Amino acid sequence: MGEGDRDADVLSDLTPKAAAHYPRNFRAMALYTSFMQMGWIFKTESTVVPMFVTHLTTNPLLISAVPFLQRLPGFLSQFLFLGVVGRAPQRKRVLIAATAVFTLAWGGIAAALRFGGALPAGALLVVFLTLYAVGWTAMGVERMTGRVMQGTLIPTRRRGRVFGIGGSVGRFSALISGAVIADFMSRGTGFRLNFALLFGIAFVLFGIAVACQFAFREPSQPAAPANHMSLGQVARDGWRLIRDDVDFRRIFLIGCFLSFSTNLFAFYVPYARTWSAAPDYTQQLGYALGKALTIQHVVVGALSLALGLLVDWKGNRAVLRGLCLVLANIPLLIIVIGRYVPVDARLTAILGVYAMIGCLPVMARVTGNYVLEIGPPETRTLYVGIFGSGQIVTLVFPLLLGVAVSGLTRLLGAKLAYETVFLSCSALFYTSVFLASRLREPRHA
Repeated sequence: MGEGDRDADVLSDLTPKAAAHYPRNFRAMALYTSFMQMGWIFKTESTVVPMFVTHLTTNPLLISAVPFLQRLPGFLSQFLFLGVVGRAPQRKRVLIAATAVFTLAWGGIAAALRFGGALPAGALLVVFLTLYAVGWTAMGVERMTGRVMQGTLIPTRRRGRVFGIGGSVGRFSALISGAVIADFMSRGTGFRLNFALLFGIAFVLFGIAVACQFAFREPSQPAAPANHMSLGQVARDGWRLIRDDVDFRRIFLIGCFLSFSTNLFAFYVPYARTWSAAPDYTQQLGYALGKALTIQHVVVGALSLALGLLVDWKGNRAVLRGLCLVLANIPLLIIVIGRYVPVDARLTAILGVYAMIGCLPVMARVTGNYVLEIGPPETRTLYVGIFGSGQIVTLVFPLLLGVAVSGLTRLLGAKLAYETVFLSCSALFYTSVFLASRLREPRHA
């Protein structure tokens, strides 16, 4: 078989118009993904956002509101806008609008920090949480639309390369940006200006990502009836999908466990703060988290490139199984560090936790690609939308975590409270390993 035949075979699951624009769309998707990843580094939910929030409050219930306000708008917007995306003749326009709103939200947060010097910490927290929720509302739409467009514009055996290139280019920039973030987060004074600069850089990079989206060449979709994919129809079809498609049900549950695991990020930092009462420990922790951020994103970059090629070649199931195993062991590792590693070595050992967290963005990409692969073209929007919005069931977990930590702290003390919660979560996450082992590999069927 010649090179041209192989290319034709790879592009066979695209429409002729989409195949004609594949090289341009591949480059646009890779660039857009890269700049989104670069910007994400400066507002990472695993390190930067928790460190910022702990400057404003140490209340576990308020800390738990951060992942709640990340998840609720992101999940709900996917359900509410699923019909809009399904009916849109040009999904590119929806993608651009959603990403622009997300970008402006982070610009607003940066501006509030830079110019709202008179705002007390409580008011600043309210402003942050409000804009954070607005941003994640838009991000839910962006993620759903981006995945649907990827299914339309990028062939199955090239989707791994998209997140591989985007992830590696975007995340390897952390080798430079991580040093900047570590410096800013370790400063004992002027935290508002420091975080204003971090979030401002994210705003600029997200803006460049929006500009890259204009390069897409998307074939127009057939006009859909006005009542196509109404909310009631979406709810009924989504329930049938979860009930009847066993592979979708399994990958949906894996996605829920992944979503749940990200709720723990907000608790790793306050747990680490229980390790020492030294006056300068917060600054030391901030510097360590900056280094952890660099390692985390380098891991994301390396795994994106390696596993992106692997899933294009071999499929998603084996990769998912390994990533689920990592997912289940992250909470165990931080307990081991807090219990058994000498105090003066813990801030070095915690780098291993964030290296493992670097596997999770790759896992999110692989689960998303699996959903695209099992979803027929005519119902792909439904598969993607229900996979994202259905995870709203995990919303209760961040609140339960906050309540559990608060209650257990009164009974056991802060350190043991966090460890009890982490151990319970790890046991739950091991279910995902079993589910991943039961998935079928559609391309090999």
